[in-house]
Amino acid sequence: MSESGRVFRAVGVVFALTLASRILGFARVALIASFFGATGAADAFFIAFRIPNLLRKLLSEGILSIAFIPVLSEYDAYRGREAVFELAGSAFRALLIVLTPVVAAAWLWAPELIPIYAPGIDPASEQFQLIVILTRITLPFILFVGLSALSMSVLNVTGHFASPASAPIVLNLIVILALFQLSPRLDVPIYGLAIGIVVGGAFQLLIQVPALIQKGFRLFKKTVIFHPALKRISKLALPTMIGASASQINLIAVTILSTRLPRGNVSYLYYADQLMEFPLGLFSIAAATVILPSLSKSAAIKNITNMETLFEHALKIILFITIPATAGLIVMRKPILILLFERGAFDMEAANATASALAGFCVGLWALAGVRIVVSLYYACQETAIPLKAAFASIIVNLVSAVLLMDSYGTFGLALSASIAAVTNFLFLITPLIHRFKGINWKKIGKCACKSSVSSLIMALTVWKLQSCGPESGKLSVLCVFGLILTGVAIYGIMAKILKCPELDFIMTHINDSFRK
Repeated sequence: MSESGRVFRAVGVVFALTLASRILGFARVALIASFFGATGAADAFFIAFRIPNLLRKLLSEGILSIAFIPVLSEYDAYRGREAVFELAGSAFRALLIVLTPVVAAAWLWAPELIPIYAPGIDPASEQFQLIVILTRITLPFILFVGLSALSMSVLNVTGHFASPASAPIVLNLIVILALFQLSPRLDVPIYGLAIGIVVGGAFQLLIQVPALIQKGFRLFKKTVIFHPALKRISKLALPTMIGASASQINLIAVTILSTRLPRGNVSYLYYADQLMEFPLGLFSIAAATVILPSLSKSAAIKNITNMETLFEHALKIILFITIPATAGLIVMRKPILILLFERGAFDMEAANATASALAGFCVGLWALAGVRIVVSLYYACQETAIPLKAAFASIIVNLVSAVLLMDSYGTFGLALSASIAAVTNFLFLITPLIHRFKGINWKKIGKCACKSSVSSLIMALTVWKLQSCGPESGKLSVLCVFGLILTGVAIYGIMAKILKCPELDFIMTHINDSFRK
């Protein structure tokens, strides 16, 4: 089997587990919406959880791995598995030494920190006090998710992807259990959600321990506290995390600005972001998780041809999948939101406002997915300067456009500004690569994007026309929503076949192989 074949077979495993995780994640978010809607308590939780959730995305969704995996892969290629475990053991200890005082300090100074990222909340209000309590409850989650992310990096370098990809499934199950069993028993039900998040974070770490032991890693084996390679990793870590997390920083910025809008807007942005995260996490994060170790090993042994082949293949597949996902989600946003969330405290007004925010976020979905693949190539080569510059450019663009659009367009304007920033980031990243990597067939990538766009446009127009035959409220039955989604997939597949997109054949071949096995 070719290197690309092996990599994308592993992507299939991560995809399947990520799909299960995202479905449970949807159930979790739908239940939160049903229990708490877009109320002041919900806003308080989303504000309190914003920093831990940001760190979760930075750490557990592969961004911290971008700093660790290239160095770990280099050790694996030249020094062997024992050297990898020695470095990993030192990294675990160093991470504990760094994160423990950070969590303790944030717990102590939570009242002073909250006005920084929630300036629109009155410090004298009951909601502010609730945010302080929820922040303190959720802060230990940072420690668990950091150690979980490091475990994921070690396992991915050793070729094991199943346990790390399964960890979010456990988190979602525990949060759902807490919503049903703990929240109703508490005087302040939202506390149950916060406690469930922390317990779920602990189990995210624990589920990976058996795989680490099986691979031969021993946490308590004697090793130096500060491994010489940690200096290299620490130099990579900060610029890497900023460069790779521009989208999350931009999301934080628009959330901060949304606290100046009427109550409920923080929740609208959160629910819209969670829905957009489904295709984004399902495809781009799954692909980036598996591709980064392979790119890093190729870079370590100077196999540029293999790097170029993997990158080209991955980017074409991601664009082929996420461009129609962008179009389909924009067209179907309201029926999907109503189907998933409109129950309990989440009413039609909340559904309409969330649909508006989702439309703004979806404009940049394809760019966000593309960025995850592009930055993997940069960081596999341990190059941080260009992604850092691109990140700063996108952050500036986001802030300027958010300020200009917020007053006139509300949450739609804030979400759209994040999308404009994502496109800016992608263009800044991709341009230098065109001149640097001549072995990548950029014309084929461009053709893939064009064919996918044409197919997606025809698909979106057809689905929109069929959808317009339904009720004006946008409320459709489960069968109608799934029927429209399947119709859209079929139309896109037919158009891709007519336009002779090789990516369709590649995907269908791997699906058929998976079913046979």
